[in-house]
Amino acid sequence: MELRMHCYRLMTMKNVGFYSRIAFILLATSVSVGVWCLYGMLPRSIQEIKNVGNEFNHGNENSGTWNSNIKSFLIANWLYKQYNNSNVIDIVRKHENLTGNVRDGMKSPFIDPVLHLDKNSLEEKLILWWNAPGWLLPWQEMTDMTKCQYKNCRVSFEKKDFQKSNAVVFSIGDAGMGHIPPVSMKERNPDQAWLFFTLESPIHVKRASQAILSPHWHNALNWSWNYRPDSDIFHPYGRLNARHPPLVRNYSDIFRNKRKTIAWLVSHCGSIGGRDKYVDILKKYISVDIYGRCGQYAPDNIDQIISKDYKFYLGFENSLCINYVTEKFFHYYSMDTITVLRGKTNYSEYFPANSFIDTADFPNIKALAERLKQLSENEEEFIKYMKIKDQYEITERAIIYQDAVCNVCEKLNNLNQHRRIYKNAAEWMGICDLPKDIIEK
Repeated sequence: MELRMHCYRLMTMKNVGFYSRIAFILLATSVSVGVWCLYGMLPRSIQEIKNVGNEFNHGNENSGTWNSNIKSFLIANWLYKQYNNSNVIDIVRKHENLTGNVRDGMKSPFIDPVLHLDKNSLEEKLILWWNAPGWLLPWQEMTDMTKCQYKNCRVSFEKKDFQKSNAVVFSIGDAGMGHIPPVSMKERNPDQAWLFFTLESPIHVKRASQAILSPHWHNALNWSWNYRPDSDIFHPYGRLNARHPPLVRNYSDIFRNKRKTIAWLVSHCGSIGGRDKYVDILKKYISVDIYGRCGQYAPDNIDQIISKDYKFYLGFENSLCINYVTEKFFHYYSMDTITVLRGKTNYSEYFPANSFIDTADFPNIKALAERLKQLSENEEEFIKYMKIKDQYEITERAIIYQDAVCNVCEKLNNLNQHRRIYKNAAEWMGICDLPKDIIEK
């Protein structure tokens, strides 16, 4: 403390230039002590630099009256006058990192500098669900907005909050959206973001609600909230997180305890994707046990039965829509089976190779059956799939919802960087394919 006081006295000597004061310190003490003096006098936050500048710009420098709260930071004053704010901020951030004053868990001041904002002091942002689906409410109840990088957002389900909302979310697959927006484009607040939300396939959305097809919604919606990776708010049905360390188990026991080949749990019969027809042909070449409304009774512990007894599970999507990857993949990825996937997705682009089987990799259904037979009889190769799967764990869907809401909040706090308009949201969602792969051999 005494050394620091000497530093201040040296730095506030009258009739001595700034550089002369620095040189005096470095000569009078060791270089390391001189650097310590400078370091100790650096401001503790960016706001202090601004305070210093205001103090010196508007106060009486010759009177010697200094604001005690800013500790006569002459170095900060010099920095403030000599450099632009961005340079000053870089220096202060480096100092904050050294002193451990890093907000929101940032480990480096050079990674995403926006995270250094005091987000608790930002103006509140309100996110309004205009017609939220009922199944979403439990996720919202479990959501803690203080875990977001920006902590100034709140979620509402009350339409009376429309005018003061910063974002309005329309669930396009549910009733209540309406064929006409709540206000005209002339009356609309240009800084209020409108989002269209759905986790359903385009086929389901257009069957459930025709509102999104109305031309009144053209050029009105700003952000997409969807399962597609190219959405503004990406909300997948699941995520894989690397395990540290990966699981290590007795895979030979897992393989040898299995007595059955393929299971399929399905309750939506006759889907437009043609999966029923595909399986009917597959059954000609390999055994498939079907559970649920479209097959035999599924007991309460069906998941445990599938994981323990079966080597493969058919994760066939009901619709062949672009990047429509549902819980059929994620739910069974964590089980002791190899999932056979069928959909309009390049699965190898998004998920670890040799941890699943894609029907698109086979010229016909018979070829797929032959591969499954071969793999079911090869313990070593089957175990390779299990080991790759065990390198990952699945993120709970409630956490994914919270992450999506935090994403909305982040964009609202950086609105000008994310302004866009969807000419036609229904067109963006695309169409689903009719089956072209029902080829027996």
